[in-house]
Amino acid sequence: EHPLPFWHGLYDVQVVDADDIWAVGGEGLIVHWDGGTWSGSFDGKKGALKALWAKSANDIWAAGENGTVLRWQGSSWAPVTFSNTTSSLNSIFVAAANDVWVGAANTAFHYTGAAWTPFALPGAVTALWGRSSSDVWAVGSNFISHWNGTAWTQQPGNLYAFSDVFGFAANDVWAVASSGHVVHWNGNFWADVANHTCTSVWGSSSTDMWFQCGAQFKHYDGVAWTNVSSISGTAGGAPRRIVGGDGSGALVAATNGSLIERHVSGEWVTIAPTTDLTSQTVDSIQIFAGGAAIAHLGNSKASLVRIGAWALVTDSVEYNKCLWGASASDYWIGSEDSDVHVRPFAYHKVGSTVTETNLSDYTNLRYPELFSIWGSGPNDLHGVGRTNYYSS
Repeated sequence: EHPLPFWHGLYDVQVVDADDIWAVGGEGLIVHWDGGTWSGSFDGKKGALKALWAKSANDIWAAGENGTVLRWQGSSWAPVTFSNTTSSLNSIFVAAANDVWVGAANTAFHYTGAAWTPFALPGAVTALWGRSSSDVWAVGSNFISHWNGTAWTQQPGNLYAFSDVFGFAANDVWAVASSGHVVHWNGNFWADVANHTCTSVWGSSSTDMWFQCGAQFKHYDGVAWTNVSSISGTAGGAPRRIVGGDGSGALVAATNGSLIERHVSGEWVTIAPTTDLTSQTVDSIQIFAGGAAIAHLGNSKASLVRIGAWALVTDSVEYNKCLWGASASDYWIGSEDSDVHVRPFAYHKVGSTVTETNLSDYTNLRYPELFSIWGSGPNDLHGVGRTNYYSS
């Protein structure tokens, strides 16, 4: 078996347990970790899937662009008819199979199991969280609203650009704003707690809160804030892509080319190749059984390969955007547009040998580009690009 490469950025993740993890991303990507391997599928017609909510192992919901709502019931994903196919759904909360909320631009849609009902809100909904059918919170730019089972009520004050909300009880709810605010609901009012620019919040309890603040992670124990394992060197901002490994941690591609590995010990470790990569971007990552991995650097003539330890490997292949491997020592790299190429190319590397393959008979293409490569094995490869679909 060849583990699935992650072609697209991931938007949301839900953990049922350590051996049952789901994530969704661009082009309808859905991936699943079963404790041993990642598997998944994607459907470009659906657009990006941006939100997940797991009620149980056999009841998981996803929502995204083009009014897409999907439901997993233990064996397959099935579409749930939605009333507005032009809506981009950014968030979801599931109280029950007949009590589902999705958030869109200026609207929260409620599903009763038979039909969807729209409810107007002050702005685009960026996140939803709830405890029950009569206790649901929605946040967005300059608003926090609460559903009590009958109507939505806008909360006074705290008009910030909220990006996420999470809670534990009717009197213990948290929200974060990219404008630099962390606020808390105590059952009576929302209060500013800290001035941190964060985009995501999660916790196991009110004394074990975690916040993603750009490239910095922060922890709150109910009393004090701690900067936790800052991801250094991320000049381009927050981590760009996260993929799962062999159970020993996760790999993150940051926008400036750094690779960061999070081990079970809880520490983030920046992978530091011998060559300065601060001007590079990690475009593609793939994990293999046993922890071997490959990562390609865009606009660079090198890859990072992990077989026991990470090493910088010269490929002599430039202007690249994607890769797929049968193993960490046998992989393909797809070419991006350049002033030099007038045809799209793929490069096959086996050990230290690189072979160039022309993918088109046309010689007058302007800036051709191969976006993604995938294979079921070393002799069954597929690629998609700007001008054609290629298969070998």
